[in-house]
Amino acid sequence: MLEGKAVIGDTDMLQTMQQDALHLAAKALDFFDVTEATDIARFVKK
Repeated sequence: MLEGKAVIGDTDMLQTMQQDALHLAAKALDFFDVTEATDIARFVKK
């Protein structure tokens, strides 16, 4: 698992949607290597 800090910029998303997006992104980074940007994007899109 990568260690780091997620930063959310200015957004009009609900707080719960922001948290869901962060959890999904973290899950994608656990499944794929950081250099596999296309695979990560495909995972998040699904």
